[in-house]
Amino acid sequence: PTFSLFKNLYDLFFLEPFALHLPTPLVEFYAGRLTLQVVLNPGLRSKLIPILGLLLFIAQCASLGGRFDKEKVQKIRKIAIVGFSYDAPLDTSEHLMSALAGKEESVGPGLMAGQKNEYAENETPESRAIYDHLASSLKRVGWQAKTANEIKAAPSVKAYFNKSVKIGYLPLQQGVGRFERDGIPQYVHVAGLRGKKEFAKMAKDLGVDAVAVAYVQAKTSQTIPLVTKINHSADVMFQVFDPASDDLIMLFGGGGKEIEGVTKTKIGKDFVAGVKKGSLASVDQFIEDLKARLKN
Repeated sequence: PTFSLFKNLYDLFFLEPFALHLPTPLVEFYAGRLTLQVVLNPGLRSKLIPILGLLLFIAQCASLGGRFDKEKVQKIRKIAIVGFSYDAPLDTSEHLMSALAGKEESVGPGLMAGQKNEYAENETPESRAIYDHLASSLKRVGWQAKTANEIKAAPSVKAYFNKSVKIGYLPLQQGVGRFERDGIPQYVHVAGLRGKKEFAKMAKDLGVDAVAVAYVQAKTSQTIPLVTKINHSADVMFQVFDPASDDLIMLFGGGGKEIEGVTKTKIGKDFVAGVKKGSLASVDQFIEDLKARLKN
């Protein structure tokens, strides 16, 4: 396992020296693996801790960096979001009841309506709404996006989904679940396909100019716990790849539109509805941010 870990890190950081396009879930995954190795192998701490620090540094760079090949991006007319993940805080009451009942395999029961899958390849009404809204809203920037049903029916996407579903990555934050759009691979799965010519197959099957992956991370904030209402927002990270060259031609983040919820605690359907509402509003803000970027 240690050899495999170092090999993966070599591929990521030496073959891709600056690696500013790494998605947050991918950085989380490797940081989690490294942390586990540090805990289980005291003798390796002196070697692993510097690499963990490098991962955290790159994660910070990834949150600040961006790529934008204006010439190629402006040629896009048709696009398909072939990878997607939605991280959202859980309904605390549902999460607690699940833990007390010994249902550790249940990932995010508050937003999953009872669905359970240790690989976290799960669609919820919330994740479905976020994906569909993001895809349909791309027409506001002049891009015609394929629907989820069209994408998951493509042979290349279906084959990769059936393969990738065997491996699921969960967010490291306690009380946060990772949710999907049915038939669409996780963001972290597809973002790592660069250089493997899979994008060309997907684009050919779907008849699009570019393929994209999207990661939406819902957030909550509260000035005074149990006194002030919880505010909801979300960050949106969007990567676009040129199928012909496998190049990352756009890395763009936006959103962050904050709305006030109606609850003071992370409990109940009103809290879940607030998370969804804040995420949808942030997707709209992301589209406006992208429109402004495309005009510059």
